[in-house]
Parts: sequence; structure tokens; C-alpha cells
Amino acid sequence: DRSTINRTRCFIEEWIGCHTSYSSEGVEISGEPVSARHLTPISFALLEANRDLVDEMRKRSSRWGRLLAQHDLDLKTIEEIENQLAQMGERILNESQVLGRLSTRLDTVQNALPTVNQVKLEPLPGRIDDLTRATDILINTSGGPRLPLRMQGLGSRSLAEMMVYTAFASELSGIEEPYSPHPLSCFEEPEAHLHPQAQRSVMHIVSGLEGQCIVTTHSPQISSEIGIKQVRLFRRSNSGIEVRSSDSLTEEKLIKARHVIERSQGQVFFARLAIIVEGTTEYDSLPVFAQAYWGKSPESKGVTFVDAGSLAAANPLIKILEDLNIPWLVFVDGDGAGCKALGTIGNMVGRILTPSSREVVMLPNELNYEQYLISEGLQEPIKRGIDNLYGAGTWARYKDKRPQLTEDQSLEKYLKENKGTYGAPIAKAVISAPDKLSDLNIPNRVVKLLKRADSLLEVN
Repeated sequence: DRSTINRTRCFIEEWIGCHTSYSSEGVEISGEPVSARHLTPISFALLEANRDLVDEMRKRSSRWGRLLAQHDLDLKTIEEIENQLAQMGERILNESQVLGRLSTRLDTVQNALPTVNQVKLEPLPGRIDDLTRATDILINTSGGPRLPLRMQGLGSRSLAEMMVYTAFASELSGIEEPYSPHPLSCFEEPEAHLHPQAQRSVMHIVSGLEGQCIVTTHSPQISSEIGIKQVRLFRRSNSGIEVRSSDSLTEEKLIKARHVIERSQGQVFFARLAIIVEGTTEYDSLPVFAQAYWGKSPESKGVTFVDAGSLAAANPLIKILEDLNIPWLVFVDGDGAGCKALGTIGNMVGRILTPSSREVVMLPNELNYEQYLISEGLQEPIKRGIDNLYGAGTWARYKDKRPQLTEDQSLEKYLKENKGTYGAPIAKAVISAPDKLSDLNIPNRVVKLLKRADSLLEVN
């Protein structure tokens, strides 16, 4: 209907806590409206995802232009520099035949337009203000030529704009007011156009700024660099926008949680569902089974697999997921340690967890994951997966050297000795096996896990 957005600044009655769902409609206090007088003590700056210092350099009112306007040169120095510029300009006109002829031809404009008294060619800016606006940034790489910023990629130009902003923010008292306002800096996707290492380093720039910084991001690299207590997760709910945070863990548990989060590269913050496993075999093989079961990648459904190493190590992460209202599942070995770990997690999240809880899928009969795969009758595809990974005949040679062991014992020993390498190849061999063991040749407990994931995704 071609209507435009109406923006109203108003004082609000209260600020709702982060753990409460609230309506997006604000409660406005009647009375004096928010004006420039109220906003003066706060310096608000938004650096959008399409930031580009080359564009900023063309605008006098931009942060770049306002910084250069503070050349803080005294009048005597300005006069000397402008005289030198004029002399250099005259010399260029006198030494260049082309510019000399062009200057002569421009004089004819005076004859064509009676109102024009003089037309003069200036090869250099005559005023110091014009000279500063012509300032450029040259970047020199090792062994390469110096290139102006306009010839650099979008990543360099975006990063340069952020660096200029840091200089601008430190000079606010000299630009805006005789006092220093409170800086409120908002960065939209600081990762835009940057490679992963630069994404991590850019957060050091942001964290070094004075005042308050708000960062919106879709980057796992950025989110894994931010302190967990600083994270705010925004999600739609039936009652409006829900804002969640996590600040209930001690520093020791936060450090342990960060170790687990770093394994998933921060993707867990963006997940619709986090599936927590206890080892590399599960971490490598379960996504292969999930791809076959769903017919699409787990990531396209918003599912992130997290290798916690052990369920005990996952405790702090699960508490964070609870605080942020991110659904989670755990895939647990069927031994006593698994049951004990469930009790510890239950104490942390404030409810009893058992093998029948909706967040838990446990392997049967005191089995770990490798033992469970063998118990499911997957010996043949497991052996094919071993040969596919390590070379034809690998399994036969290994078995021939251990005639005292049964085939199942040999398989279990081999998998234990080579743990961390064979997860994906064995899973691929299982789903391509000719004999139908269960749905899509996927082990029963894995099918149970993925069905449980479907039910949680439907709710959320």
C-alpha cells in the first residue's frame, strides 16, 4: 500500500527482564516527547553490514569527513601551506603544455558568458579544507605496489571503516560537544566480507571501544569469541519477541562450557536443536545417518551436533542451552557412567532426567557406541567401512594376526584402537548395505534419536 514506517521516540515505563516473553508493543509514558536535547548525552552510531569507507570518504558529513575537519592547524600554518599549494599549482600549469593549453582555452568561456569574470584551472586544491577531503588511504603488501583503498576488496574497505570509527569514537568530545557523551555503538554483522581469522580479530576492535557495544551476528566465529554472559538470543514466540541470556554459571563452569562450544565453532547458538554426543565416532557418524534419514543436511533443519567428549563435560553447555531456550538432546552410552551423568545434568537444569526422558536417548545393555553397532549385526558394513578407509584387505590382515579372538572381539578391539577416524566411512557403509536392518538401514537407537529430534523441532 506504499505506506512508510512510522518511527516514534518515547520514554518507556519499564524494562522487562531477559527471561520473560513480552509483547512488542511498548508502554509509552505520556508527557514530553524525546527530543534532540535528551539524545545529546548519548552518541549513537550504527555501522551497517554494507559499510564501506570508500563511500564514507566522499561525504563531508560522514565520520571520515568530520575527523578530517579537525585538522587542528593554526592559522599561520594554514596560510603557509595554502601559499605553497598555490605556488605548486602555478608551477604545474607552467611546466605542463597540455594543462597550459587547456587553461588558455578555458579563458574563452569568459568571452562567451559576460557574467563570468575569470575562469582558472587549479591542478591542486587551494584550501587546506579541500586538501584534507582529498586524503586517501594507501595499502602496501609485502613485495607489492601501494594501492589506494578504492582498489581493495570489500573486506578491507569494511574493516577500514570500523577502524576509522574507533578513531572517531575516541574523538567524540572534540566533534560533538564540549564534554564526552556516552557512546552507544551498534555493529550489524561485523563479519561481513571477512575471512574467519579476521572475524575473530575484529571482536578485539569492538571490545576495545568505550561505552556500550551491541553486535548482531550470524557468524559462529564471532559468537564463539563473545563472553557467554554477554550473549542475548532473540526469538519469536507466540506472545512476541523473547530475549534470553545465561548468567547463572560460575567462571569455572563458563570456562568448561567454552571449551565445548569451541568444538562446534559457536554454531550451537544458532541451532534450532543441539544434539550432544560423547565422542568423535558419534560426532562423525550421526550426521551421515541424519542426512540419509531426513534426505537433507542436518544444518538445513537447524540441527547442530556437538562433541562434548563426555556427558559430564557437557553439563555447563546444557545449562546454557536451557537458559537460552535452545532445545537439546543427549545421546548416551548405556553404562553406569551415563546414568550418573544424567543425574548430574538433572540437578543442574532443575528436573529429574532418566533414560526415558524426552531429552535423552540411551544405548541399551551397558553398551558403548561401537559395541552397540556390532550388537545390531552390522559386522559386514563395518568391515567394508574399514577397508574403504584404510585400504582393501586391512580388516582381513588385522583379523589373521589375532586368531585367538572372535570376530566381534576383533572388531571391538580394532575400533577401540583406531577411535576417532572411522565414524563417517562406517556410517556410509551401513546406509548403503544391501540388507535392510531397519528404516533406511540406520541402527534402531539412531532412528529413535532422529525421531525424537523431529518431535522437538515440531514444537519449536
